[in-house]
Amino acid sequence: MEVLMRQILSIFFLLTLFIVVLLSCSEPSGPLDVSNPTESILTVTLEETSSLHTNAVNRVSVFAGELELEIDSKGDYQAVAVWTQCPDDNFSSYAIYRSGTPGIASNPGSADTSVVFSSVSGTAWIDTGISEGNTYYYAVRTMNSDDLDSWSNEDSVVVPAAAPPSPSILTGVYTGDGPFGQITLGWTECPDSDFYRYNLYRSNTPDIEGNPSSAEIVSTSEEIGNTAYEDNEVEGLTPYYYAVETLNESQLSSWSNEVSVTTPDLTPRLTVFFIDPSHNDYYSGDAILLRTPDNNYYLIDGGDRAGSWSCGIEKVLPLLDSLGADSLDGIVATHPHSDHIGGLIGVLENVPVATVWDSGFPYSTATYLAYLQAIDDNGSDFITPRRGDLLNWDENLTVECIHPVEPLGGDANNASIVLRITFENVSFLFTGDLETTGGENVILSALSQGLIDDISADVLKVGHHGSSTSTSYSWLQAVDPDYAAIEVGYGNPYGHPHTEVVQRLENYGALVYRTDQDGTFILSTDGNTLEVYP
Repeated sequence: MEVLMRQILSIFFLLTLFIVVLLSCSEPSGPLDVSNPTESILTVTLEETSSLHTNAVNRVSVFAGELELEIDSKGDYQAVAVWTQCPDDNFSSYAIYRSGTPGIASNPGSADTSVVFSSVSGTAWIDTGISEGNTYYYAVRTMNSDDLDSWSNEDSVVVPAAAPPSPSILTGVYTGDGPFGQITLGWTECPDSDFYRYNLYRSNTPDIEGNPSSAEIVSTSEEIGNTAYEDNEVEGLTPYYYAVETLNESQLSSWSNEVSVTTPDLTPRLTVFFIDPSHNDYYSGDAILLRTPDNNYYLIDGGDRAGSWSCGIEKVLPLLDSLGADSLDGIVATHPHSDHIGGLIGVLENVPVATVWDSGFPYSTATYLAYLQAIDDNGSDFITPRRGDLLNWDENLTVECIHPVEPLGGDANNASIVLRITFENVSFLFTGDLETTGGENVILSALSQGLIDDISADVLKVGHHGSSTSTSYSWLQAVDPDYAAIEVGYGNPYGHPHTEVVQRLENYGALVYRTDQDGTFILSTDGNTLEVYP
C-alpha cells in the first residue's frame, strides 16, 4: 500500500511538472524594454570672429567628433554650440537645428538650418552663418536605433547690431591765391580696423548728411591715411559745404561735421603794390611789385640799401612771403641808381628770379657791380629792352617798352625803362626817374611822329619821386591819368615830392597817392575798374 502511494505521488508530480512546462511554453511573451534616448544638454555661446584665430587650437582640442571649423568667416560673430554626449548603447545620430523663432522642438519645420552628426562624440558645431542684429535659437535632437528621439533644451544667442565707423573731424580753409581758387580740407583718420572708404562730399547748400543726393562726391579713397584734399574746382564769391562719409566693411557709414568755406572774388586781376621805401627818415627810391592775372610776380626796382638795411630784404621779401610767392618771374631795374637797384641785391640773393630787364646804361658803382654779380649768381636771364619791345609777362597783359631808345645818352635818369602795361581796358605807365628834358620830351616827340601809338594810362607812376624836373603839363595831357602814384621815402633830404608837381597833378584831376604819407598802397583792377587800398 505504501508503495502504491509513492507511485501515485510521483505520477502526480510529473503530471504537475508537465502542465507547468506546457503552460509556460504556450504563454505569450510580454512587452520589450525600450525608451527614448537620453536628452542632451545644450549650451550656445556667441563670440567675435576676431578671437577665433587665437583660440582655434584650444577649441579643436575640446571639440571632438565631426567638427567643421570655418576660420575665414564672413561675419563678425559666430555661435559655438556644445552639447552633452548621449550615453545610450542604441544611439543613432544628433541633429542640431537653428531657427529665427523659438519653439524648435514643437515645430522643427520652422528651422532654417540643421546639421546631422552620426558619431556619438560629435557634440559641437560652429555656426558662422549668423548676421548682426538678429536673435538665433538652437536645439539638438537625438535619435536612437529604434527611431525614437528626444530634444535638448533650447538655447539662443543675440548678435549685436553692427556699429558704424568712428566719424572723422573735418576742417576746411581757403588757400587760393589771386584768381586761382583753392579750398584745402583735412580730416582725422578713422581708428577702426574695419575701415573701408572715405567719401568727401561737396554742395552749395548745407545739410549734406540729411540730403546726400544734393551733393557731389569730389574725392573718394580706400587708403585710411589719405585724409586731405585740395579742391581747385571752385568759383569766386560762392559758399561751399563739405562733409566726409566714412564707411566700414559692413557698408555702415558715419558722417563728419559739416564745414563751410566761402570763396573770395576770383575775377582775374592785375594788382600793383607800391611799396613804401622809407627808413630812418632818409631813404627814398622805387619798389613796385606786380601780381598778374595769371598769378605771376614781377618787381620794378627794389629801393635802396645802406649798411645792414635793405629795402629788398626788409620790405619786398616779407611782402612776397605774405603772398605765398617764393620766386619772381622777373625784375625790372629801370636804371642803375642805388635807390632803385640797391634793394634788388638782397632779393636776388634770396629768391629765384627768372629774368632781369635792365636799361643797359653803363655804370661802375660798387652797388651796381654787386647787383650784376647777384644776377649772375642767381642764374637769371639778362635782357636790355628798347622802345617797341613787347615783354611776355602774362597772356592777359600787354607789356610795352616805351623807352629807352638808342643811343642812351649820358643821363641815367633819362635812360630809365618806361613800361606801359595794359590789362583789358586799364593801363599803368611806369616811368622810373624819367625827367622832362631828355626823357618825357623824347617820348612825346616819338608819339607825335607815330613811332609810339599811345602812352595814355589810368595810373601814372610819377617820374623821379615827384621831382620838379619831371611831370610836365604836356606830359600829363598825353598820359591823362586818373591816379598818380608817387614812390618816395618819408623825410628824404630832397624834398620829394615837390609841391608844384603835387599841385599840378591835383589841378589836372588826378587822385594822388604817395608812400611817404599813405605808406604801402595797392591799386588793383579787373580790367575795367580800379580799386585802391591805401
